[in-house]
Amino acid sequence: MTGPGFPRRMMQYLLGAFVRNFALALAGIVMIILLAAVFDEFNKVMRNHPPAWAIFAYFALKLPFTTAQALPMAVLMGTLLTLAGMNRSQELNAMRGGGM
Repeated sequence: MTGPGFPRRMMQYLLGAFVRNFALALAGIVMIILLAAVFDEFNKVMRNHPPAWAIFAYFALKLPFTTAQALPMAVLMGTLLTLAGMNRSQELNAMRGGGM
Protein backbone atom coordinates (compact mmCIF):
# COMPACT_ATOMS: atom_id res chain seq x y z
CA MET A 1 0.00 0.00 0.00
CA THR A 2 1.46 3.31 -1.00
CA GLY A 3 0.99 6.60 0.78
CA PRO A 4 -0.39 9.77 -0.77
CA GLY A 5 3.08 11.08 -1.66
CA PHE A 6 4.55 7.94 -3.20
CA PRO A 7 3.16 6.80 -6.57
CA ARG A 8 2.37 3.14 -7.09
CA ARG A 9 4.46 2.95 -10.26
CA MET A 10 7.53 4.28 -8.44
CA MET A 11 7.06 1.70 -5.68
CA GLN A 12 6.91 -1.10 -8.27
CA TYR A 13 10.07 0.18 -9.93
CA LEU A 14 11.99 0.43 -6.64
CA LEU A 15 10.79 -2.96 -5.48
CA GLY A 16 11.77 -4.59 -8.78
CA ALA A 17 15.26 -3.10 -8.63
CA PHE A 18 15.68 -4.12 -4.99
CA VAL A 19 14.42 -7.68 -5.47
CA ARG A 20 16.82 -8.26 -8.36
CA ASN A 21 19.82 -7.01 -6.35
CA PHE A 22 18.66 -8.84 -3.21
CA ALA A 23 18.32 -12.16 -5.05
CA LEU A 24 21.78 -11.83 -6.58
CA ALA A 25 23.32 -10.88 -3.24
CA LEU A 26 21.55 -13.72 -1.42
CA ALA A 27 22.62 -16.30 -3.99
CA GLY A 28 26.21 -15.07 -3.90
CA ILE A 29 26.47 -15.01 -0.13
CA VAL A 30 24.87 -18.45 0.26
CA MET A 31 27.23 -19.92 -2.34
CA ILE A 32 30.27 -18.43 -0.61
CA ILE A 33 29.16 -19.76 2.80
CA LEU A 34 28.41 -23.22 1.38
CA LEU A 35 31.74 -23.38 -0.45
CA ALA A 36 33.53 -22.43 2.76
CA ALA A 37 31.61 -25.18 4.59
CA VAL A 38 32.51 -27.72 1.91
CA PHE A 39 36.21 -26.94 2.14
CA ASP A 40 36.08 -26.76 5.94
CA GLU A 41 34.18 -30.01 6.57
CA PHE A 42 35.18 -32.15 3.59
CA ASN A 43 37.85 -34.11 5.50
CA LYS A 44 35.41 -34.91 8.33
CA VAL A 45 32.78 -36.07 5.85
CA MET A 46 35.17 -38.21 3.80
CA ARG A 47 36.55 -40.18 6.78
CA ASN A 48 33.79 -42.80 6.52
CA HIS A 49 33.72 -42.93 2.69
CA PRO A 50 30.02 -42.10 2.24
CA PRO A 51 28.31 -42.32 -1.16
CA ALA A 52 28.13 -39.17 -3.28
CA TRP A 53 24.40 -38.70 -2.71
CA ALA A 54 24.96 -38.65 1.07
CA ILE A 55 27.61 -35.96 0.75
CA PHE A 56 25.32 -33.91 -1.47
CA ALA A 57 22.39 -34.41 0.94
CA TYR A 58 24.55 -33.38 3.89
CA PHE A 59 25.45 -30.06 2.33
CA ALA A 60 22.00 -29.54 0.78
CA LEU A 61 20.39 -29.88 4.19
CA LYS A 62 22.60 -27.06 5.44
CA LEU A 63 21.03 -24.75 2.86
CA PRO A 64 18.03 -23.48 4.94
CA PHE A 65 20.20 -22.54 7.92
CA THR A 66 22.79 -20.96 5.66
CA THR A 67 20.07 -18.95 3.91
CA ALA A 68 18.75 -17.74 7.26
CA GLN A 69 22.26 -16.62 8.21
CA ALA A 70 22.76 -14.82 4.90
CA LEU A 71 19.43 -12.94 4.80
CA PRO A 72 20.44 -9.87 6.86
CA MET A 73 23.62 -9.33 4.86
CA ALA A 74 21.74 -9.86 1.59
CA VAL A 75 19.15 -7.24 2.53
CA LEU A 76 21.91 -4.78 3.35
CA MET A 77 23.80 -5.51 0.14
CA GLY A 78 20.62 -5.41 -1.95
CA THR A 79 19.71 -2.02 -0.53
CA LEU A 80 23.19 -0.60 -1.03
CA LEU A 81 23.47 -1.94 -4.58
CA THR A 82 20.04 -0.57 -5.48
CA LEU A 83 20.81 2.88 -4.11
CA ALA A 84 24.28 2.94 -5.67
CA GLY A 85 22.88 1.97 -9.07
CA MET A 86 20.20 4.65 -8.84
CA ASN A 87 22.75 7.23 -7.75
CA ARG A 88 25.07 6.28 -10.62
CA SER A 89 22.31 6.84 -13.19
CA GLN A 90 21.07 10.03 -11.47
CA GLU A 91 17.66 8.50 -10.69
CA LEU A 92 17.81 9.62 -7.06
CA ASN A 93 18.34 13.20 -8.18
CA ALA A 94 15.33 12.91 -10.49
CA MET A 95 13.20 11.59 -7.61
CA ARG A 96 14.30 14.43 -5.35
CA GLY A 97 13.59 16.93 -8.12
CA GLY A 98 10.16 15.42 -8.61
CA GLY A 99 9.29 15.87 -4.95
CA MET A 100 9.93 12.36 -3.58
